[in-house]
Amino acid sequence: MKILYDHQIFASQTYGGVSRYFAEVILRLPASAWEVTATLSNNHYARHYGIVRCREFLPQVDFRHKGRLMAELGKPYSAFRLRRGDYDIYHPTNFDTFGLRAAGRRPVIVTYHDTNFLTPHNYNRRMARLQHASLKRADKIIAVSENTRQDLLSHFDLRPETIEVIHHGVSRLPAEAFAAIEPPQRPYILFVGLRHAFKNFTTFARAFSQIAPRYPDLRVICTRTPFSQEERMLFRKLGIEQRMEVVVADEATLARLYTDAEMFVFPSKYEGFGMPILEAMAYGCPCLLAEASCFPEIADKAALYFPPDDSEALAAEMERLLCSADLRNLLTTLGLQRVKRFTWERCAEEHLKLYKSML
Repeated sequence: MKILYDHQIFASQTYGGVSRYFAEVILRLPASAWEVTATLSNNHYARHYGIVRCREFLPQVDFRHKGRLMAELGKPYSAFRLRRGDYDIYHPTNFDTFGLRAAGRRPVIVTYHDTNFLTPHNYNRRMARLQHASLKRADKIIAVSENTRQDLLSHFDLRPETIEVIHHGVSRLPAEAFAAIEPPQRPYILFVGLRHAFKNFTTFARAFSQIAPRYPDLRVICTRTPFSQEERMLFRKLGIEQRMEVVVADEATLARLYTDAEMFVFPSKYEGFGMPILEAMAYGCPCLLAEASCFPEIADKAALYFPPDDSEALAAEMERLLCSADLRNLLTTLGLQRVKRFTWERCAEEHLKLYKSML
């Protein structure tokens, strides 16, 4: 058996949840059972795990649409490998349909992560068209949560029996990998990821502003991109500008931040899976989540929840956690137990079982 994975996500992402998912699964498959058709990749996970052996592309230079350019440059070789036909199953890593044409009648499995591009706040006509074409061609579809499976059935005319739910896993760095990183000196609430509209960051900022005067040492640490001018204007209006900080965090720094945070808050209104929830639990960080999307499916009773549009309810739950070490310790214990259900080994085993069922 041989599974052919194309280059798409390993060219377009340096870091990211989708590329990590593919890298973690591929790493755990038998070495003779897969091939990745990447000719250029700066992807951290693929290179670190040794699943691509190709050139980096201008690693010291960053520019707009660099990932998109790399994905385009990688198409000819991926198409060539797909047309050659010496594999059993094609598993595209993203939704460009060039590979579906090149694969001909070979079996195709598509992993579907979320319906974000179909929602009103983030609708993308091109991505909707590509996703629709990929799903229609797929012999089997992997949904990363039951919530995503239901979204698929509501948005697309698909046969339920073609969709398999396989949850992601989570990895935890050993403590020595981040022991040398100094923890922040003041207590903080952690927000991880991008801050697009559907991430509901504004509700979180408003909630924090309601409790900030009572906790003068408390601040918020965010990861990923610097604050925009609009965000800074919001902070000034709310009186919290000096309490908000962005950290550009590699994996070890993020592990340190999860480990020492008072809590992790995830106010997003929609995610296909919500990897940061598992990451926070794995490092013993208490979780406070919007009661939305797949979050109850993932965290179950190991988190506190709030209505996603209610900043006052979120503020009340944050203060409840801040005031109770016992509650934080309970959520830490429940989270560490819950996260044992989500391993990359189990995820890879379920992929392998699905692949074999198609032969």
